[in-house]
Amino acid sequence: MIRKRFLVSVMAAALILGGTAPASKTQVKAADQKIIVLKTPQQASKAINQSTSANSKGRSANAKMTKQQREELIKSRIIVKSEKAPQKIEGVKQIYYYSVGDYYILQCISKQAADSVEKQLKKQYDSEEVIRDRVITQSDDTDGQPDTGDTGETTDNGNTYTDYVKQNEDEQVFDGIHMMGMDTLKEQAKDWQGQVEVAVIDSGIDRDHELFTGRIDTEKSINLSGQEPENQYDDTYGHGSHVSGIITQATPDQVKIMTVRVFDDYQMSSLTQITMGIDYARENGADVMNMSLGHTSPTDSELKLINDSMEKSVKQGSVLLAASGNEANNVSTSCPANNSWTISVGSVQPNPTDRTRYTRSWFSNYGKRLDFVAPGNNINSAWADGTIVSLKGTSMATPHMAAAAAMVKLKHHDYDQWRVYATFLDYTKDLGAAGKDDYFGNGYVDLSDYASEKTASKENKRYQAISAKAVTKTTMNSVGKSFSLDAKLEEGNGKLTYQTSNAKVAQVTSDGKVVIKGVGKCEIMIKASATDSYKETVHTVQVEVQRGQQTINLPSRTYTKTMADKKFKLAATVAKPGNGTISYITNNEDIITISKDGYITPKKTGTAKVYAIAAGTNEFEEAVSDSITLTIKAAPKVVKKPVNPGKAKITKLKKGKKSFKVTYKKQTKATGYYVRYSLKKSMKGAKTVKVKGKTYLTVKKLKSKKRYYVQVRAYNTVSGKTAYGSWSTKKSIKVK
Repeated sequence: MIRKRFLVSVMAAALILGGTAPASKTQVKAADQKIIVLKTPQQASKAINQSTSANSKGRSANAKMTKQQREELIKSRIIVKSEKAPQKIEGVKQIYYYSVGDYYILQCISKQAADSVEKQLKKQYDSEEVIRDRVITQSDDTDGQPDTGDTGETTDNGNTYTDYVKQNEDEQVFDGIHMMGMDTLKEQAKDWQGQVEVAVIDSGIDRDHELFTGRIDTEKSINLSGQEPENQYDDTYGHGSHVSGIITQATPDQVKIMTVRVFDDYQMSSLTQITMGIDYARENGADVMNMSLGHTSPTDSELKLINDSMEKSVKQGSVLLAASGNEANNVSTSCPANNSWTISVGSVQPNPTDRTRYTRSWFSNYGKRLDFVAPGNNINSAWADGTIVSLKGTSMATPHMAAAAAMVKLKHHDYDQWRVYATFLDYTKDLGAAGKDDYFGNGYVDLSDYASEKTASKENKRYQAISAKAVTKTTMNSVGKSFSLDAKLEEGNGKLTYQTSNAKVAQVTSDGKVVIKGVGKCEIMIKASATDSYKETVHTVQVEVQRGQQTINLPSRTYTKTMADKKFKLAATVAKPGNGTISYITNNEDIITISKDGYITPKKTGTAKVYAIAAGTNEFEEAVSDSITLTIKAAPKVVKKPVNPGKAKITKLKKGKKSFKVTYKKQTKATGYYVRYSLKKSMKGAKTVKVKGKTYLTVKKLKSKKRYYVQVRAYNTVSGKTAYGSWSTKKSIKVK
């Protein structure tokens, strides 16, 4: 059905339910709050969708929330996909651990509180580990109603199209089941043994409709929409009934519908609920999953969340089919069809002038990720009011392929998605440019000869089934590292070879090891060579290498200096393989100055924070280090001590009448000098004279014609304390 897909809104409150956190994950408390374990999708869906009503004034736990309350609740929810358990943050009412998906769910008290919590979490975790839940709605350009006979222009993604919905002679109902040979195969397969479960993850089913008599698996069908009890999976809208009706009309009674209702009465769901719907279908043995739903412009974290669930499902044996989208845009923008774990289905319709030829429906998304096309325009099927209506959209094309997958699985129950895909290729009718192209993918599937297993090729050769990692996203932190594609032949006997579309992004060895080289996107083409029994088959793996995150090494995060210190240098470095140039900034230029290369000069006392910055490059994002704290203290008071000025030296001794003049060498460390003289050589009874500022002294009033012995010593005085040098060598002189 053409719709404006997966609209985003808001919701509020918190939750209750569960058990104790598993020891392997966390016996932790988020502050004073225990983490509650949700062990099944049913338990998880009930917990995350009922807490607001259970805790709101004047409303019982089973009371129906308004649309606004539902929106608020969803937008108040944050997923953390990490080994590290989140801790209590203000604004979080309850933390859950959902063991099936292996992630934590934080229910905040409001959308506004969740805004703040999300910012805090992104400081504690890698950005891709923190996922904000989003509202996903089922709506279409004709308000979700069946065709009324009107024509009109509809606008989708800013483009205007004329959407002819009137059923007249020029636009009659398209019998897509006949086009794909499913009516023939249905008759031939009515006595085949076994049973196949097709999970329709959608808005529910009109269980009283004649198209579903005996076709619903009532034991496994469930309501995960967050409204009403689990067993009330009735369709109040019509979309899920229409999708399911296409499948039941195209298949025999052995194909059962497992209804997994994820959209509520407001045609509203969320990324988390849809992911839990996939988990439920897998855990309950769905052979095929039909996802006629999607949302545009998913974030990397949203893709990872749903990718992990789908990867588990494919590896467990389910076949996943997703609508390519109705935006007339590249399917790469539409999730989950842009995920390589799904088979992406576009829409075709009869050519207006020749109904035996087929053309792409104007609304159908296109691109390299498109796998097949199927009938999707003016398709008759069930509606929620018990009627049959005609709708169009890739939502209608997808169940045609889900029915085809169910028939393959009915005949070969052990076939996984790779072998079902290869079988589709065996019975594909090419459209558009020869081979796989962007507008028709591989073409459409015609199973009219499938019962006899006569393939579409003249030589009756089959395509080989190649399994491998569906998609690889990594960063430049993995540059030079290698990983295996885990490629193998599920069916076939060709030789596998490998080739990259861009060796500057990733190279691949002869044994299928991919080596990361640079930023960008490329495809690794895995080719199984042709043999006597099998055709050459090609399988591609998408590789995307994003810019890496740099790590800054800090020798220390705290420094204490004084105003007396000279400038000093910080020495942060970038850990390999990062290649950004380091520079520095401070939050307080009043305290310090810092040069870009890390030299710090104290300006005044106080505390400043410094951050090292690794510049962004073509290969790596800019990075900012943890804060470096610098404390600048006052210069300490210096207590000077006197120093020994050393031994003095008399340079001249001159006699006079009853006097002498002594001259001595100037000493740089001397504050002054002492001169002593005595009539005795032993200096006994010597007289001492203190001299300041001069290097000579004249001594008078001596005894005539007597010999005097003379010595000099220097002294150094600092802060009232004095140090004395050694006395000079004695000299004598006889005065006149």
